[in-house]
Amino acid sequence: MKTRTICCEPCDFIFTGVALLQEHHIDRHIVIVCRQCNDEKFAGIAEFRRHAPCLGLHASKCGDCGKRFERTLDRDGFDIIEHAKSCQAIIDSMCRGLFFTSSEDYRQHCRHDSGHCQRLNKLRHERRQIRMEKMAREKKAREERERKAREEAERQKEEEQEEEEQEQEWTGWEGWPLHGPAAPEPEVKAHFEIKTVTTEEIVRKMYGIRSALEPEEEIVWPDHMISPWAAAAQKRRERGLAERAARKARQQEAQAAEKTKGKKAI
Repeated sequence: MKTRTICCEPCDFIFTGVALLQEHHIDRHIVIVCRQCNDEKFAGIAEFRRHAPCLGLHASKCGDCGKRFERTLDRDGFDIIEHAKSCQAIIDSMCRGLFFTSSEDYRQHCRHDSGHCQRLNKLRHERRQIRMEKMAREKKAREERERKAREEAERQKEEEQEEEEQEQEWTGWEGWPLHGPAAPEPEVKAHFEIKTVTTEEIVRKMYGIRSALEPEEEIVWPDHMISPWAAAAQKRRERGLAERAARKARQQEAQAAEKTKGKKAI
């Protein structure tokens, strides 16, 4: 693989990378002006270090754009180094690592170089697309949160209205469904069983003997102690017994009428 080299124009040093060239240019060739020594100019950070061994007593400015840098208490802290990377030692990463020693040259390159403009427009378009997608996702998430909040508010409002209606319609026992539909009669299946009767049971039945443990009569509860459900069940039972008795009587009358008709026909 062939290594790409780049040359330093002021001193003809050859470097294998733009980062090394930038470090060398900042150390040896950038213009630094000392504001405390009659605006004396120095070439590079190395020469300025030799001039000002204690940087806490010297203030400087950039020789290209004139930006001022105040005193610093850190011996190795040079704010102008970070500034020089964007002023007197600029690396254009968009154009395969081109190197510029002046901010004006870099601005002219950015304005008039077609390749740089195309790459910059493409980068701006990609960033714009990313922003648009992010905004669309945020908008969708916000709409989803608002929709859920509206649904929750509507649900709570409906529940409150239902509770209010139930409280207004409450009338005590009158609103309870006491008389429900009659239960269907259970299907009676034929069942044959041999019943064994003991002598004791025969004697008891013959002479009417009752055990002391058996209650003499059924307990009769007063009406005010019977619950509405029990009263309703008792009414349904009485109504069912009455209907069954009436149905049985009608069947007997029909059978008697048929027998009478048969005798007359004979």
